[in-house]
Amino acid sequence: MSNSKISEYVELPSAAPGASQKLRFVKYGNEQARPKIYLQAALHADETPGLLVMRELEKMLDASATTGNIQGHIVLAPVANPIGLGQFNFGALQGRYNLADGINFNRDYTDLYPQLLVWLEAKLGSDADQNLRLIRSGCHDILAGEVPLTAVDSMRHALLSRAIDADYVFDIHCDDEAILHLYTAPSAWPELRDLVDCLECPLVLLAHISGGNPFDEACSSLWLSDEVFKGKTVVIFSLPGAFTPTCSSTHVPRYNQLSPVFKAHGVDEVICISVNDAFVMNEWGNQQKATNITFIPDGNGDFSRGMGMLVPKQDLGFGERSWRYSMLVKDGVIVKMFIEPDLPGDPFEVSDADTMLNFIAPGASKPLDVTVFTRTGCEYCARAKSLLGDAGIDFEELVLNRDYSEATLR
Repeated sequence: MSNSKISEYVELPSAAPGASQKLRFVKYGNEQARPKIYLQAALHADETPGLLVMRELEKMLDASATTGNIQGHIVLAPVANPIGLGQFNFGALQGRYNLADGINFNRDYTDLYPQLLVWLEAKLGSDADQNLRLIRSGCHDILAGEVPLTAVDSMRHALLSRAIDADYVFDIHCDDEAILHLYTAPSAWPELRDLVDCLECPLVLLAHISGGNPFDEACSSLWLSDEVFKGKTVVIFSLPGAFTPTCSSTHVPRYNQLSPVFKAHGVDEVICISVNDAFVMNEWGNQQKATNITFIPDGNGDFSRGMGMLVPKQDLGFGERSWRYSMLVKDGVIVKMFIEPDLPGDPFEVSDADTMLNFIAPGASKPLDVTVFTRTGCEYCARAKSLLGDAGIDFEELVLNRDYSEATLR
């Protein structure tokens, strides 16, 4: 228990002489205590109801601090975005984007994961609590080495530096028309169930990665690799881009087809990674009908960069994309990688699904390639499909006058 309250002010650089803006952080309890809870409001500064919530919360915490009832360590950023809050133009508050450059205030936070992998090399051991302390220490060291140049960068840096080691991070947003809802990662959902019940929250949205590296995912993405890999055997294949020819015609379809065989030989999940945003990846997965694959976007290329696989594709108008490769990962440890040879163009020789399956289970029985040509109302077609289904044989169906015509078969 503690009755400590400290206000910390961080001055942000200004492009205008004589002007200044400050971030205010309010800290309750012992800074060394756990759990640490971080809350902020109005990162999108036009979402002002959160400011009222924080004002009332601060009053309640003041009362608790007076009576020594603060447990753990609580940090508030009551006004997370003073820059956006000052953008009142033409009769309206313009708080979502920085008017100087059009940048979304809740995008492009530092992805610490690639740098953290280097910082942690050979440091982690079997003590989980010590590993947790090391990871948090590494995050602080990396952020301490950054030199933000602009006011927005300084604001992002200050917010992330105070939130990155928290046990719980709450980023309060609102909308013009919305029911109360909570957005979090799938791995966090079980632990947050009690909070949802207490809030009587009717809706919870879950996502691994939404894209753009917003504030909340900059705090949580460090732990997502654990969510994906811990205690699991995972096959990952990475490719240059969604909706591209080889990726769409061969790479994804074959992994999707062989996924049941992988799982029959001990693989828990098959994952496709590409340097595309979440919306593109989701739509591509739907278009491919690849229900056996988990699609994970690497929107900024941070994962691919950390793997040493981000390559320039400017000659194709793609910018930076992932080189084609596949890997088998067991409990977070890479067992085997198949990396395409360093040849011009887009080589596709070793990262395919068959090569990976031959490594995991040489001689494994593979599904038959079966296509059934049908027409609407044909009882023989229906019986043939039923027999294939009973035999557990997957098939592709082409329907007359929808997918082909009689001329196709002549």
